[in-house]
Amino acid sequence: MSDVRTIRVGGERPYDVVVGHHLLGTIPEMLGASVQRVLVVHPAALAATADAVLEDLRAHGYEAFGAEVPDAEDAKTVEVAAFCWGVLGQAGFTRSDAVVGLGGGATTDLAGFVAATWLRGVKVIQVPTTVLAMVDAGGHMRRMEDLESEIIRTAISRYDGHMSEVARRLHIGRSTLYRKLKEFGLEPEGMTEEEAPKLAAG
Repeated sequence: MSDVRTIRVGGERPYDVVVGHHLLGTIPEMLGASVQRVLVVHPAALAATADAVLEDLRAHGYEAFGAEVPDAEDAKTVEVAAFCWGVLGQAGFTRSDAVVGLGGGATTDLAGFVAATWLRGVKVIQVPTTVLAMVDAGGHMRRMEDLESEIIRTAISRYDGHMSEVARRLHIGRSTLYRKLKEFGLEPEGMTEEEAPKLAAG
């Protein structure tokens, strides 16, 4: 553990990046005592690693659940996100619980989005297994806002702009969807707040 380095990333919502070897065993410490339930999102290729993480979490007293998702970009669909939300719902996750993303870029993108959209946001710990998962094309840490925007854009395209269906598939209210559209600059040109309910109705 002497080679472990913690980098503090500032901004409106600061967070720590922990760099080192053999860090899987430190996840319980990062979660803290306030978390009761943990969902570990992972691809099939990392099932054995995920099982070890789940076993360690349970040994530390957490209620730990696994969500095996498709590999690579196939994980970044509304259907897969909905599957993860279903696990969270059935297990009774609250805002004090957490999601762990274990895998490459697509898996950690998905885990971040699921965490950000469950009950308006729960704690997330990313355990990237590739360099691509940690950075953007310029070599910088990706922002949570970018991941949310990407998923919403994909949903709008997949469901042909029918906002009621987009909201339903993303498990968010229409007002929340409108707020996100406005926040990310995705609302149709000229749309006003008064027109948002009509848009949401599809």
